[in-house]
Amino acid sequence: MKIPANTLQLTISIDQSTDVLDISAEHHLSVTMADNQQIFYKNILNGLMSKLNTELEAFAFQGSLLAEIAALRSVLDEEDDEEFGFGFEAAEELIDAVKKNKDEKIVEFNGKKKPH
Repeated sequence: MKIPANTLQLTISIDQSTDVLDISAEHHLSVTMADNQQIFYKNILNGLMSKLNTELEAFAFQGSLLAEIAALRSVLDEEDDEEFGFGFEAAEELIDAVKKNKDEKIVEFNGKKKPH
């Protein structure tokens, strides 16, 4: 089957009985594409093939990390923020002070006293 013009295509075929992968690549770059562009895209395809053939485990590891991040993010999104200590409700006094003193300090800090 012919691939569309200006397409780079990677195919990874899996033999599940032997757990062997066959990685192949094709390209169909337009004859009107500039030579430097064709070289660039062919180099991308060659680089991807090299990485896939030598660092497949690294791709799998990175994919597992991304899946873990997505799972943790969904847990955090489902939880109430206050349960994790992120909740904050300003006291009326603070809200009033901010409204009154927009251009001034609300809380005076004494630089001579150390906060410990």
